[in-house]
Amino acid sequence: MNSKFSSVVRAFLTGGLICLAIQVIMAALGAVLPPELPLSLRGAIALVIAGAITIVLTLSGVYAKIADFGGMGANLPFIGLVPALTGVMCDARAHGASLGGAIAAALKVMLLLFGCGFGFSLVFVFACTALGVGIFA
Repeated sequence: MNSKFSSVVRAFLTGGLICLAIQVIMAALGAVLPPELPLSLRGAIALVIAGAITIVLTLSGVYAKIADFGGMGANLPFIGLVPALTGVMCDARAHGASLGGAIAAALKVMLLLFGCGFGFSLVFVFACTALGVGIFA
């Protein structure tokens, strides 16, 4: 199998399985939490649980193996943010940065990611409004 095609398949498989795991967590929470609890709160609780699981997987070295296998499929889902930022901090510390410097490096990456996402969201909202499509029309 072509290595580029294989890496794309592994990325989609990895990202899909991560998203499936979060969906299973949300379904399980739906079964045990009161039905009047809003879906958004259930989603937030699921992300906190997934984040905690990700921290354990990152500290144990398992998530690095998942990322080696799945590439961007392991980094693109929201929970990939935890090991990505941890990697930035560890790399900064390995190059002699103080803890504060390592945290600042991770915050810069986070600001860049969220800033780009927010900017894209604004462009998308304005485009949908101008075109009269979607929920923003």
